[in-house]
Amino acid sequence: MPNQQAFTVTLAVGRGGTVAVSYSDFRRNDAGAPLLTDRWLVRCRPQAADCASKGATWREARLTPASFDMRRAPRIPDESSPRGYFLGEQTGLVAAGSGFAAAWAAPDAPGSAAVHAVTVR
Repeated sequence: MPNQQAFTVTLAVGRGGTVAVSYSDFRRNDAGAPLLTDRWLVRCRPQAADCASKGATWREARLTPASFDMRRAPRIPDESSPRGYFLGEQTGLVAAGSGFAAAWAAPDAPGSAAVHAVTVR
């Protein structure tokens, strides 16, 4: 499954021990399209089972309103670094009241990126 990678992961714990993880992945990508990428948030509120057990319930929410093309991100051409498309490490996830606020970078034009943010309740 070459398009199932998750990357740029952030983690936060909120009210009542709710665990939230945000990440980007390529699940909507296919060979005939741009490198479609989305940002996601999964949450688990410990109840009868803790979030690490098989009985845990995780809820997923898509944070990006539309997939973006990762190939529009800035490239790292330097031989001293891993080469490829890079949006930076400007991601964040914090508890915000009864929800979470997430921030991430996405390409806004070829070779540049903008920071986006959303709150999920």
